[in-house]
Parts: sequence; C-alpha cells; structure tokens
Amino acid sequence: MPILRTPVAVLAAAMMGMAGAAQAGYLQFSGTDANGDPGTPLTSVPNSAAAEGLFKAELAANVATEDFEGQSVGATAPLVLNFTNVSTGVVTSATLAGGSGRVAENDTDGRYSIPSGSTSKFWAVDAAQSGDFTISFSQAISAFGFYATDVGDYGGELWVDLLLASGAWTSPFEIRYAGQDADGAALFFGLVAEGSDDDFTQIRFRSTAPQTDVFGFDNFTIATRNQLNDDTPPPSPTPIPGTLLLAGLGLAGLGAMRRRVR
Repeated sequence: MPILRTPVAVLAAAMMGMAGAAQAGYLQFSGTDANGDPGTPLTSVPNSAAAEGLFKAELAANVATEDFEGQSVGATAPLVLNFTNVSTGVVTSATLAGGSGRVAENDTDGRYSIPSGSTSKFWAVDAAQSGDFTISFSQAISAFGFYATDVGDYGGELWVDLLLASGAWTSPFEIRYAGQDADGAALFFGLVAEGSDDDFTQIRFRSTAPQTDVFGFDNFTIATRNQLNDDTPPPSPTPIPGTLLLAGLGLAGLGAMRRRVR
C-alpha cells in the first residue's frame, strides 16, 4: 500500500483566537477512505485502518478505546468516558463536555460507527451549531487517536489542539478532507507526544461550517507515557511546510507523518 507523506504545518494560534500556544513535538498518523455511496456506511476502511495500525505500533498492546457502544443513544454532554485497559484493568476516566453533540447510531447521511459491520454508535456533532467539545482526562496522556466520518462534505472544517500540563495550549492541528469525495468518507488521525513535556490533560475539538455539516467521531484511543512502545522505531519522513490536507482526490491515502513544532 502506498504511503502518502502529507504536508503538515502549524497554524498560528492567533488565527484561532488563542494565546500562549506551546512549542511541542508529535508523531502524526493519518489515512482516508472515500465512499462511493454516502448513504451506505463503509464496512472496510483499509487506508484509515492502516494508519491506525501504524499509530498503535507506537503503543503497547491492549491500550484503551472508547467506542461508544456502552453509551446510551441520544446521550449528550457532559458524558463520562471510561478507558479500560483490557490487560491490566486500569481505568483512565475522562469527561466529554461542551457543544451540542450526542451519541447517535448509524444513519443514511454519511455518518456511522467504525467498524460499521459490528458496531453502531458514535459521537455526532453539527459543526455549524456549537460543534466544539473537549475531552478532559484524569491523568496525563501521551497518545490520542480517533476515527471521523463525513468531515467537510459541506465545507466544514475541523481542528484539534491539546492542553499541556503547563497550562498552555498547543497550536491547532488542522484536519480536512477536501472535495466531494468527503461525503460519507472515513478518516483516521492519531498523534503521539515525543517527550513527556508534550503530554496533555485535555484535547479540544473545534469545528466550523458555513451551513449544517454534521461530523461523526468514533473509537477514541488513548495511551499514557508508560504505554508507549519504545522498541518501535518512529516513522521519519521529511516534514514539508504546508497545510495538513487529508484529501481523497485521487490519493488513496495513507500517511505516517512525523512533525516537530518549532
């Protein structure tokens, strides 16, 4: 499978109306899968799943994932998330707060659970209607990954940024799936903090849209510093200045990217 080294850039904090953006370094992983029939959930997401595999190769086995299957349909924020390590039984609790999101089931408008063949629930937000939300953790986190569906088919945009233990926010990571192929498409995005100073206690999802544009989120995966796999060499493509564009336009795209914010 070809590896797409997607251009990456740090957006100025001022563009997001934020101050005190921190300098930080993260490994980034992304993959996208177009959907030729947006009314039907994808049952296979090979590019996104391959990116998730590279992300998880940096982590110890059996790290914790919130797949929303244990949540009630229609539940809104604040929502308690319990990330349970299946090997140790250790639970990292978190609170999803803010916005007008809700727990939803597979629909016919391009949002669905991953993998949709065996699961049905996910977190849905309207980017034009208070779609911003945060996830606050009970301890410092070193890695975070997630799936998203139907991002940007109506021009909506998505960013995530991290709150460090120092109290500073990182510059935002821009995540965009461009073009009409975004309708019903799936993407995976993950990041791993390169040093303990880059660990974080909260992740913030910020979205905008010129009109109604609903995004679906699923399979939030986390790891703490002691759950990183130090034996796995990180990917090392050369960073290229630009905008992180998760594009399905002829790029059957899987990207494993390393970025150090300077």
